[in-house]
Amino acid sequence: NEVGVKATQRAIDTGEVQPVYELELVGTKGRVVWVEVNEAPVVRDGRTVAIVGALTDITERKRTEEALRDSERLLRQAIDLVPHFIFAKDGQSRFLLANQAIAAAFGTTPDSLLGKTDAYFSATPDEAGHFHQDDLEVIGSGRAKFVPEEVITRADGSIQVLQTTKIPFRFGPAGVPAVLGVAI
Repeated sequence: NEVGVKATQRAIDTGEVQPVYELELVGTKGRVVWVEVNEAPVVRDGRTVAIVGALTDITERKRTEEALRDSERLLRQAIDLVPHFIFAKDGQSRFLLANQAIAAAFGTTPDSLLGKTDAYFSATPDEAGHFHQDDLEVIGSGRAKFVPEEVITRADGSIQVLQTTKIPFRFGPAGVPAVLGVAI
């Protein structure tokens, strides 16, 4: 493998420990094994006389990572196919998650919504303030809220009337207090 050859050559040339790298190895029967490689030179009298290496089998980790990526792609596809708004926001009303439907209403993409607030996309400060107040109420009370009718101004200037349900939840590994919403 070219990556391994270059790392080993750098260790020989510099006499320094090289960064850990990963290699995909293919066995005689086509079985794929992933390994993590740690290499260090053995230096005597200022000259590299050997390379000591350790291989760690990380095949299961690589398979798990790929399964997670597949699962994330499937979930992303599913929420983007739903015609209703699906979103999650933190206590500052910053989008943590947004599907294609809400992004289209705001004239952007789901990724462009992330980290921004309603104020960035809403037609008026009052509209954004209304959404923010609801978010804070749900996060602060720990109780779901059903909004039977709320109006948003789409990016094209048209008005859309929604029924929205917001529920409290904790987002991500850090458990950030957040609100999960679905608007129909």
